[in-house]
Order: sequence, then C-alpha cells, then structure tokens
Amino acid sequence: ILSIMGLSYGIGNVVLQVAMLKESPKAIIGTTSGLFQTCRYLGSILSSIVLGVIFGAEISAAKMKIVGEVLIATGFVSLCMSLW
Repeated sequence: ILSIMGLSYGIGNVVLQVAMLKESPKAIIGTTSGLFQTCRYLGSILSSIVLGVIFGAEISAAKMKIVGEVLIATGFVSLCMSLW
C-alpha cells in the first residue's frame, strides 16, 4: 500500500511541476519553481505540526477520526479556493 501511495505522490508531483512550468512566463520560471518548492516544504512542516498536536503522546482510533475530519475540512477549503 505504501508503494502505491508513494508512486502516486511521485507522479502527481511531476505532473504539477510540468503544469507549473508550462503556465509560468519564461522570465520568472525560477521564481515560480522556488515558490512551488517552498509551498511543498511549508505543507510538510504544517502537516507534521498538526499531526503532533492531534496525536500528542498516543495514537488512538478517536484521534485518527480527528485526523480524517481535518483532512476533509482541508480538502473542502482547497476545493473552494480552486473554484473561486
């Protein structure tokens, strides 16, 4: 399962980078690439913080439910932002 998830993440990341490079003006490709990577790093850092706050010292089914709810809320906000 982890292999499949990792493969899909790798493919998705490459597709996002290609789309970013196609859509950005040639004069600022370096800037857009840097911003793209910065957003990826910030997302990784923030997700680690959220998981640390939710789980604390123990992992339980109730806390996994909270993680699911946070993911659903985040996905909904992302969807609204992309449609706006």
